[in-house]
Amino acid sequence: MRFTRRDFLKLTGLGGATLVLRSRVPPIRALRILAPSRSLPATAMREFTQATGVRVISEQLSANSNWELVISNYDVVVAPSYLLTNLIRSNIIRELNLQSPISNYQLLITNHHQRPYDPFNSFSVLASRGIIGINARGVTPPQSWRKFFELAQTVPTYLPSLESLNAALKSLGESINTRNTYLRDKAQSLIFNLQSCSLSDARLAIAPPLEGWNFVAPREGVELWEDSFCIPRTSTHVELAQKFIEFALTKQKPESLPDVKTELLSAFAMT
Repeated sequence: MRFTRRDFLKLTGLGGATLVLRSRVPPIRALRILAPSRSLPATAMREFTQATGVRVISEQLSANSNWELVISNYDVVVAPSYLLTNLIRSNIIRELNLQSPISNYQLLITNHHQRPYDPFNSFSVLASRGIIGINARGVTPPQSWRKFFELAQTVPTYLPSLESLNAALKSLGESINTRNTYLRDKAQSLIFNLQSCSLSDARLAIAPPLEGWNFVAPREGVELWEDSFCIPRTSTHVELAQKFIEFALTKQKPESLPDVKTELLSAFAMT
């Protein structure tokens, strides 16, 4: 078989056309997001994919998990406030470079609520916030933390460890940020003999307001939680991550908090 100059030119032309076509096909991109279930930006993720064609992959992680071990696998993280101080100190997250003007909601939070975990708003921006109180179904909701722990001795109760300790401290009239070991041990003893059941089986629960449950903000005060968007230094799609955060901020709706004493958990209370 003879391989002529004409055959060579044909093959070269076909190869060049293939390269041109491939260069016009956009790369398949996916943005990986890690967030607690209470702050998972489901609507923003869905609409961002519709608007950009970028697939968004999300994973939920509980507030009690070791985030620092897995955060490097994600492009965007929605982290609880008490984790952010250590994430910033450990150089795990990068400074944000958001281009969109800050929303009225973010201005309200910045002007009226100090964010001690990121005082200059350089490494994070608020994603959502709320309070942790008493949820009840099938029973009359107790109006205080003291009554809650009394009722929890006989009623199936969902007791997440960190939130339960903070609630026990509030029942003693103490700050959730106290570093007094005697008070913390005393609070721990209140929940030591209580059995925590799954949320699906519970009639009482320590949690943010749950759909279909009666929610009470006890008079001793409640824990305020705040989750914030940030970007790990290991993110492989930094620009895209920032665009997603800007997009998600446009979907925010201000949360109204009840007129009770709120307290934000400090990272320093856990050391």
